[in-house]
Amino acid sequence: MPHSKHRKGIKRIAIAIEMDKPYPHHLGCYEGILQYASTKDDWQVVVDPYCIGVQDGSGVTEYDGIVGRISRKTGEQARATGIPCVNHWINSPARDLPSVLPDCRRGCAVAAEHLIARGFRQFGYVGSTRDRAQRLHLAGYEPPIRERGFQVEKFDAPLQCESNSKAFVRFYSRLRQWLAGLTTPVALLVSLEVIGLYIVQVCGELGLRIPHDVGVMVCRENPTICLQTTPTLSCIEDDNERIGYRAAKLLDQIMLGRAEASVEPIWIEPKTLRVRGSTDAFVSKDPVVSQAMRFMTEHSNRAITVSDVAEAAQTSKGTLQQRFTRDVGRSVYSEICRLRAERVKRILIDSDVSLQKLAADNGFTDLSHLVKSFRKATGVTPGEFRKRYRS
Repeated sequence: MPHSKHRKGIKRIAIAIEMDKPYPHHLGCYEGILQYASTKDDWQVVVDPYCIGVQDGSGVTEYDGIVGRISRKTGEQARATGIPCVNHWINSPARDLPSVLPDCRRGCAVAAEHLIARGFRQFGYVGSTRDRAQRLHLAGYEPPIRERGFQVEKFDAPLQCESNSKAFVRFYSRLRQWLAGLTTPVALLVSLEVIGLYIVQVCGELGLRIPHDVGVMVCRENPTICLQTTPTLSCIEDDNERIGYRAAKLLDQIMLGRAEASVEPIWIEPKTLRVRGSTDAFVSKDPVVSQAMRFMTEHSNRAITVSDVAEAAQTSKGTLQQRFTRDVGRSVYSEICRLRAERVKRILIDSDVSLQKLAADNGFTDLSHLVKSFRKATGVTPGEFRKRYRS
């Protein structure tokens, strides 16, 4: 990295993020940092993923501050030179620095409540307790489940399941054996989205239906994976832009002497729980209710009736209504409307499809029918929902 002189009155800020790794957390935090930097006329930001200018005496003028994924070496060198640092990497070995971090515990507690509300009574966690973030996943996920008197089966997944062919074969074989031995229906919280992908594949090989036999919720959003599985993967979406923005703001406050360089982390709650096809069904031990739920979920893009559902469940409308209300707590018609509204929500969030096409592709007679139905279920129009969510 070439030598760079300070301009008078300008603060030189290093962003320590590896930009060649297209992870949502990296890119989202980077965007948030830039958003804050754009409010500062006296900041010059430099992407320096390993803070070479601090570490190796390359001749780069000393930074005024560093924000990003702070390594142990960077943290030590920054302390030695008196450069303020703020870290947003939850697994950073530099634990004695000011940090702004995703609140993994809160997100996973919300995920547990969602899965319990979907009727699951068997639960599992797929991840590694050797990883700080994944230990926090479990710390949030287990308490709500244990409070209800249930237990969590654990699968110890490697931090890198694809490190080489032998490691992958060993991981895949162990995962297949573990899934085959679970009591279903079971809900799984999965540490990494790539492992969620392999769980979907293995379930297909074993004849396990998602979400009716196995519900899958992953702890990170990655649209390239989560939106391309069948069914799509539910996930916890961290507020990465806000994490980056808050980390940059904290750095600014420390440099200005307006905040202490406290080592107590600032925890940022998740943006949302994205409920998709891998958990969007109510599971039941009642075979009639279970069959009805499968039919409604699989046909949520059509204008089905209660009679259609009863025929699919091979029972009368009266029997279906009675057993469904007892088990689910709402009518069959209400569940049809809820599932259709949830499907529309997912499309509005995950795509830019026009409302006219959305209506045509999902069993509504026209746009007016879509708007009326969606407003009745949610209190807002599809256009208002999309605008509100994206803002």
